[in-house]
Amino acid sequence: MVKDFKSLKKVEVKWTIAIPEGEVKKLIKTGDKVERGEVVLEYLSREKILIPAADFLKKHSPEDKQKILDQIKEKRFGMGEVIFSKSGLFSKKVVAITEGEVVGIDEFDNLIMLGRESDSKEIIKSPVSGEVIKIDQDKITIGFKGWEIIGEPGGNLSKAWGDLKLKIVKNIFEIKSDLIEGKIVIVENPDKIWLMKAQVLGVRGVIVIGDKSEVDDLDLPIVGVEETKVKELLAKYKEEDLVRVLINSRLGRVLVVVQ
Repeated sequence: MVKDFKSLKKVEVKWTIAIPEGEVKKLIKTGDKVERGEVVLEYLSREKILIPAADFLKKHSPEDKQKILDQIKEKRFGMGEVIFSKSGLFSKKVVAITEGEVVGIDEFDNLIMLGRESDSKEIIKSPVSGEVIKIDQDKITIGFKGWEIIGEPGGNLSKAWGDLKLKIVKNIFEIKSDLIEGKIVIVENPDKIWLMKAQVLGVRGVIVIGDKSEVDDLDLPIVGVEETKVKELLAKYKEEDLVRVLINSRLGRVLVVVQ
């Protein structure tokens, strides 16, 4: 186990895994220890269909839309069956374009319907080792400990899991798919073309030392971090060690999973 860091804080982290709609088999229970890559859910996938309903819903308030949804949610409709209608001079109706259940309304006022289940079984794996601390109807919560690095937000302001490449990548010739695919990489003063190549080859996120202004508009989670914190992190591991990392560019945070 790696000894404590001087400048990094150890924190308790919660990661949630969404439970899909439909018939789902949970393979874990509260209190279980799970390993990274362990299958936690099995389910039969269902086609998600959007049914245009803006003409009917666009003048309703969010509260009224929720009332409408509550009346039809999880009710099974046959193909061509009227889901709801409005009489008057210009009558309106919304019909099911396939057999299934309505499960929601999206931001464009489309009804979200789940169609028939497929014959293929899908699985969901845990992205991290930890403990199952709660199972709700719609999600599983896994707790783990991590070393927290706080930096500057950048890139597309999203989250990504990856294995950390335990060296500062300086040479463009190191940007090869077998070296960086699926990884979080550490780079120093990168230029845009350099990182665009890394993105195409499958890098999951970027920790930047130095100026990151040139690459802030790339569609990648990017966090700017002080050089001293990066060097302390790298000094604790060997280059061949497998270190799991969660990068959150919206918060400017990097979490290094405690081994």
